[in-house]
Amino acid sequence: MFKKPFIEFLTKRRLKRRSKPAPCSFEKARRVGIIINLRDSLRKEFEQFILSIQGEGKVTDVLKIGSSTDSEKGNTNGVITKSDVSFTGGIKSEKLKAFIDKEFDFLLILDHQLDYLIQYIASLCKASHKVGFNDFSKSKQLDLQIKPEKDREFDDLLKYTKMIKHD
Repeated sequence: MFKKPFIEFLTKRRLKRRSKPAPCSFEKARRVGIIINLRDSLRKEFEQFILSIQGEGKVTDVLKIGSSTDSEKGNTNGVITKSDVSFTGGIKSEKLKAFIDKEFDFLLILDHQLDYLIQYIASLCKASHKVGFNDFSKSKQLDLQIKPEKDREFDDLLKYTKMIKHD
C-alpha cells in the first residue's frame, strides 16, 4: 500500500542527484543493459532483438521484470518481482544487485506501462545513455525517447540508438 509511493519518492530523489558517466557512441559501446517488462506485449520479438544487439558485438545483460504470477507459473528464470525490493528501497535479490552494480554504455528500458519498480531500478543503474519508449515521457531519466511504430518497436529502437554518436 505504501511501498509504491515511497519507491516513487526514492526514484525522484535519485534522479535529482543523477550524475552521468562520460557519453559514448553506439559504435564504441561495449556493454548494453536491457530492462524488459514481461507484462508488456513485447515478449515475442525480444529474443531476436537481443541477438541483433549481440550481432553488433555488444555484451548484453538482461533484467526481466515480472509479476509474482510469473514466478508462480514457474517462469522464475531470472525474473525480478516486487518482492525483490524492500519497502525502503533495499535490494534483496543477488541477481538484481549484480545488475545494478555493472556500468553500462547503454541501458535500454523496454516498458510501456511506466512501472514504478522499473523506474526505480533504472534510476539505480549507471549508464552513459538511457534509452526507452516515448510513453515513458513522464520520467526525466531517459536520454533518448523513441516513439516507434506499433509493429517495429525493436527495429526502431535499435535504429535510433545506433544513430547516437559522440567524438
